[in-house]
Amino acid sequence: MGARLTGVVRRVAAPAGVIAALAALAAGYLLYRTHVATFATTVLRFDDTSISMRYLLARTASSGRDAPLQMLQQISFEQLIAHTAPYPPYSIRISDGDVDAFLRRAAGGAGTLSDAEFGEWYRQQVNESGLSAGELRDLVRIRLLRDGMVAHLRSRVPTVAEQVRLYRVVTDTREEAQAVQRRLLAGAQPQATEADGGWYPRSALGEALAEMVFDRLQTGTPSDPIRLRDGRFAVVLVTERSPARRIDEPVLAALRESAMQRWTEREMGNHSVSFHGLRGDWDSATNAWAMEQLARLRPAGGAAGWSPFDPER
Repeated sequence: MGARLTGVVRRVAAPAGVIAALAALAAGYLLYRTHVATFATTVLRFDDTSISMRYLLARTASSGRDAPLQMLQQISFEQLIAHTAPYPPYSIRISDGDVDAFLRRAAGGAGTLSDAEFGEWYRQQVNESGLSAGELRDLVRIRLLRDGMVAHLRSRVPTVAEQVRLYRVVTDTREEAQAVQRRLLAGAQPQATEADGGWYPRSALGEALAEMVFDRLQTGTPSDPIRLRDGRFAVVLVTERSPARRIDEPVLAALRESAMQRWTEREMGNHSVSFHGLRGDWDSATNAWAMEQLARLRPAGGAAGWSPFDPER
């Protein structure tokens, strides 16, 4: 008689070793997904350069601030410097010796520390920063490139330029500004209490104001009331023009001080910059996750670590 089929499937127990191996693989995959892969997530793309979540968290933690998005913006600026300063038309060169000298000064002054003391200081900075030794040196190099770019831009601010002499009358209401406009249109001179703004080149004014006073507003004709950010109103009057006048020292100093900011605003538009999160764009969930990691990375009450971008450096 043939064997009878009962329809019962017999379950064969897997050996304990196989179960343990599968459990280990699952745990390893979970560890990879929650730690390795997540920390390797690209959070910033600047042209062909990618910045990881690990680097962002290390930089933010060592800064002493809970602001990963603000640090992303800082890193974007650093990448702008790294992608432009070493190349024409700037061609700013920073040698390994320049990096070493900067680090020596930061450690306590050139010549005041032995090699062993300096080595111990540098190892401490690497450990506290969460960066590799190479990443920390690259950050110093970018700092020095930035300093070179600041000097380059400041030295090229012209000392002579086309300028206008501006009066600006500020009022609390639009009606008061319209009354000022009518009085000036009737030929009245600005009163002693009304501000003589002095002489300004185009580059010292905001884009909209510069276009108005240099390209559209006639000398002696007051502007329509302009609403200011604080809710007040202003009437602007050009009283004189000069095609080439030496820039007054306070204005020149302000132009030199803001040269880097103005260059950054122009140059950033020539590059591809994008922020990313754990599931696409940088969003509130990504920011919350980053904040949780920062709480683990930074000791309670821990102070900011050393950075090449510290103001006193």
